[in-house]
Amino acid sequence: MYASLIERYPSANAVVRAANFYPSATIPLAARAEAFLDVHEGEHLVDSDLYTAGEPHLSTTRRSQPAMHDGAVLVFVDIGERGRLVAAPCNYFAMIATCDSLRSEWLTAGVDRHTPLRDRADAASGTGGPLVSGAGRAAAIGVSIVTTKPGQSGPLAVLGRRRRDLAVDPGQIHVVPSGIAEPFESEPLLETARRELAEELGVVLSIKQLARRLVVVGIAFDLLRLRPEVCMRLDLTGAEARTILDSSTRSEFDSIEFLRLDRSAITAWWQTVGPDDVTPAAAGALALVEKSLSGFG
Repeated sequence: MYASLIERYPSANAVVRAANFYPSATIPLAARAEAFLDVHEGEHLVDSDLYTAGEPHLSTTRRSQPAMHDGAVLVFVDIGERGRLVAAPCNYFAMIATCDSLRSEWLTAGVDRHTPLRDRADAASGTGGPLVSGAGRAAAIGVSIVTTKPGQSGPLAVLGRRRRDLAVDPGQIHVVPSGIAEPFESEPLLETARRELAEELGVVLSIKQLARRLVVVGIAFDLLRLRPEVCMRLDLTGAEARTILDSSTRSEFDSIEFLRLDRSAITAWWQTVGPDDVTPAAAGALALVEKSLSGFG
């Protein structure tokens, strides 16, 4: 199912592990979070035809999730100098109509892969394509943090199994924490990290601490939704990590597990999961951290 999706974007550095094609593509980068976004003030415009075509999916999602809120989000405009993301404000419902609808369409398309919404999204992005330009769609910028705690044999990454009643990626494994950047924050990536760390893991760190310790490892593109995810790594101390098991099950996860970050453990883990078990963002984030480890090419 995903091999044909990857073929559609031949320039993508797709995540392929244990002979499985994951709907995720990566751009490895090393940067500090506070210097990774260029935010424009003007609201990002979406393609009216794409939005209209995606409205039935938005309506279905709103009926299934009546508490869903149409908040402001930062969306992908394009990739600027030195790999920095250019962003602008838009809204959550536009993301559902113009990006989440692409995932739904692909997963329900027949063998002929008739995908008019994706065709429109690809065309609206211009000659560079949707992995270079966010033109036409509200590709909200996600933040995925590979958070580790100390283990006897090395750092352990925190993974969570998302609740099955959630509208987005139910029942799938994700890195913890994660969230969507918002436009009214002075340091969107750092503020998102601070907020989600506290909400999902009960770990309270200041913006100043996060600016010093968070490291961007790259961008992962969710090829199903054509949305970018800024992937970072944060290593907690033993004291900071003590709240993890107490707080995690009160949020959006049914369970928490830990993955040792070394060659043998990661290779073995990829053998136990498939593309439908892991969110595209998590597949990309883990592949980027994997690449950054000593000994990985």
